[in-house]
Order: sequence, then structure tokens, then C-alpha cells
Amino acid sequence: MCFIFGARYPKIKLMDFNERNLVLNVKNGDENSYNFLYEKYYKNLLCFSLKYLKSKEDSEEIVQNTFFKIWDLREDLNENLNFRAYLFQIAVNDIYNKLKKNIHEKKYHEYLKDASGDPEYYAVSDNRFDFQDILALVKKVIDKFPPQRKLIFNLKKIEGFSNEEIAKMLNISIRTIENQVFRGVKHLRTELVYCLN
Repeated sequence: MCFIFGARYPKIKLMDFNERNLVLNVKNGDENSYNFLYEKYYKNLLCFSLKYLKSKEDSEEIVQNTFFKIWDLREDLNENLNFRAYLFQIAVNDIYNKLKKNIHEKKYHEYLKDASGDPEYYAVSDNRFDFQDILALVKKVIDKFPPQRKLIFNLKKIEGFSNEEIAKMLNISIRTIENQVFRGVKHLRTELVYCLN
């Protein structure tokens, strides 16, 4: 078990503190409450990350980064909000970024392998640059999606994975993927029509 601050803290009894009080204590810099929350959510967060990343090392990194962010942003914590939901939202964003990085690295290596010195692989269409403003706008809209929709939408529409591949990767139903992509497309169309008119 990893303790961010080293020494093991005196045990906090759950009956003595509800979660709101623990979060309030963390907000005020209390390391014992922070470590208590770390212990409480470590396994759940690790299992959640493993479901997506399939790597214990990467998942442990996600958990550590999530809790580092909680500590770094402790003064901005809202003790009246659902702490568990906030914690998992941070993790989902990190998982998405990790998956995206892994996918881009894989595609980049495949690209280098296929290029083999052929100049055509390095040719860039002039049309690509005609749409940079629109692409930036699309990315801005997608970044505002709820975390799960953002992850699914990017995997489907940006990275080109099939519904079956995404379902297997994220351990969710194809129906959920279809629903999230449909809502994402609908939202994107609405925003683009509004912004481009």
C-alpha cells in the first residue's frame, strides 16, 4: 500500500467521520483524512482503470495521478459534491488521455514502418489546412462532452475503431456505444450550426 506522505497515520473510524467531513479536512490540508480516502478508494479506482487499460502498471499510475491531483487541488474541493464521482471523473480523463497516447504511438510506429522512404507518405494535402479552424472548433465541442461520451466518440469517430472493438476495449454494450455516438453527433451538429452561422 502506498502512502503519499510516508508514515502510517492513526486509524480513522468511519463512524467518526462522514465523507463530507473527510473532504473538508483534506481541503484544510489534513493528511490523515487524505490517506483515509486514498485507502478507501484505491482498489475500486485500480479495478476501474484496469478494465480500460488492461495494464496494472498503467492503472496504478492513473490512481497515483488522480490522488496527486486531489491533493494539489484540495483548496478547490467542494465538500458538498459527490467526492467519488469527482474522483472517477479525474480518472476517466486520465484514462482517455492514456488510451489516446497509446493509440497514437501505435499508429505512428505503423506509419513509420509503412513509409519506407516513399515520398508519397510525406505528402500533405493543401485542403487539410483549409479546415483547421473547423477542426479546432470540433475538438473544442468534443472536449466538453461528458467523460464517457468523449472517450467513446473519439475512439469511434477520430480513431476509427468499430463498435465491437470499442465494446471489447471498454467492456460496455454496443447499444451504449451507439447511444453515446448518436448523442455526440447530434450535439456536435447543433453546436456547429450555431457557431458557423
